[in-house]
Amino acid sequence: MVRLEIWAGVGDERERKILGEYEAVLPELSIDDRVWRTAYDLARRARRSGRAIPSTDILIFACARSHGVEVEHADDHFDMLAALPTG
Repeated sequence: MVRLEIWAGVGDERERKILGEYEAVLPELSIDDRVWRTAYDLARRARRSGRAIPSTDILIFACARSHGVEVEHADDHFDMLAALPTG
């Protein structure tokens, strides 16, 4: 999902080259049943708190959380997800 988000934003050949190099070192984390369950829970809690967060961001955040890694971002949606109340 992260790769899709990155490649969807590529503009020109220079960006394509830079992202190709970046992709070579980008770790690949699996999206398994645990990640999906985390994503479902996050989506439910976001909706309950009145926040509209794109499914792609929810899935990326759930994947990172399930694998115990941080997401480098410049997107308020990830901050919203991190601040969601539990339960």
